[in-house]
This record gives sequence, structure tokens and C-alpha cells, in this order.
Amino acid sequence: MRRWSLFYYRFKQNLNNICDYLWAKTWACGQKRGQIAVIFVHIFYNLTMEPTYVTGKPKLWLRLEGLVLLIATVILFSGQGQRWWLYPALLLVPDIFMLGYLANTKLGAFFYNLGHSYFAPALMILLSWRAESKIALAIGIIWLGHIGWDRFFGYGLKYDSDFKHTHLGDLNKVKKPL
Repeated sequence: MRRWSLFYYRFKQNLNNICDYLWAKTWACGQKRGQIAVIFVHIFYNLTMEPTYVTGKPKLWLRLEGLVLLIATVILFSGQGQRWWLYPALLLVPDIFMLGYLANTKLGAFFYNLGHSYFAPALMILLSWRAESKIALAIGIIWLGHIGWDRFFGYGLKYDSDFKHTHLGDLNKVKKPL
């Protein structure tokens, strides 16, 4: 057993003991401070866990979902009356969110996940639809298409530990075809 994994195991055991103690104290005393301490310990515990990945059939379904999203955005974009060259020209632009990795992996993962989750492009689509801005709507659709593209090829949301640790798997490992 490697030294760091032994340390991690002991740290995890101690953290579990602290959680159990605080949880028991909270129930016995009914103190708000105890409840808040339990919440902070659980948050810290979750932040220190090693990355876990989706495997098996759920991973296949998530990747197929990405393909469906990509196809749907192409169909939606075709109904916008925009020039076709705009879609391939802007498809990879959301990867600008990777620039956070120039600072460090934690900041990089935050910005990457901000630009590669559904929330920001969906908000852009809703606001541009409300404002009747066709070009902003088209850009939001392309942005969603980029997320579908990434998910289909196995590039998921990133963990803080490394750029290649995603929720769809470790990109350092040999990729298996669908």
C-alpha cells in the first residue's frame, strides 16, 4: 500500500469518526452550531474524495445523450435562418473556458465546468429568445451543441484534481469505442 493511500484511508476514517461524533452531539444537544459543524465536515469530506466515474451502460447512455443533443442543436440551428458556416466556425469557441487551467487545476475545472454545463447556454437561449435576438439565440444553440459534442466524445465535467479526470471517465486511460 502506498504511503499517500494509507494517509488518505486514515484521514477518511478520522473524518468519519468526527462526523459520527458531531452528528450524535447535534441530536443530543439540539445545538445549531453542531448542525453547522456537521454540514461543513460533510462538505469538506466530499471535496477530499477521489474522483469517481460513470461506467457501464449509464456511461453509454450519457454519451448517446450528447449525440442526441448535438443532432438536435443542428436541427434547431437550421430553423434560425442563420448562415451555415456560423455553426462549424463557433462550435469549438466554448473551449475558451479551458484558459482557467493556465492558473491551476482548481480554477480551470471551475471555469471549464461553468462553460460546459447546460445552465449558461440554456440561460442565454432563454434571454435571447425573450429579447428576440436571433444571433444570440443561434450562438446559445451552438454552445449547447458543443456540450453535446464533448459528451459524445467522452469529455465530461472536470474534477479539480486533473484536466483529464472527468465525470465520464479518466482520459488518461485507454479509450474504448462505444
